[in-house]
Amino acid sequence: MSETVQGTQRPDGTWRKSYKVRTGYVALEDRPKYVVPQRRAPKNALVNSMDKTPISQHEKHVVESNKPKYDALVDQLVVSLGGMSMEDTKRLRSLKKKLRQIEDIETKLSNGTILNNDQMAKLKSKDEVLRKINLLEAK
Repeated sequence: MSETVQGTQRPDGTWRKSYKVRTGYVALEDRPKYVVPQRRAPKNALVNSMDKTPISQHEKHVVESNKPKYDALVDQLVVSLGGMSMEDTKRLRSLKKKLRQIEDIETKLSNGTILNNDQMAKLKSKDEVLRKINLLEAK
């Protein structure tokens, strides 16, 4: 029903006490660690919908090296078609967000809240933000 695990000697020379364990007990250190099924899958396994042909290192390198050229061509195409590039869109979105923050600060100021130096600096930059927004929207 139970077994006795003999005491062992520590590195400093003292002895650990022996202790009883249930028959069939496996210590935590001796148990195999659980590994999720995704981890057990081989590293080079492909998703079902992917193409089964492996890509060589050279082909990967060619695709990665041409990516900046491709992105630049896409930006040029978008600009030539009359739209904005991705960078301009991101910049416009961030400027509009900054303008909303400035308007929130203005409402706080009109309510009588005391503003700190950062908020005052942001209020002073409102004209510059509006000018940049108008320039980007004019493109």
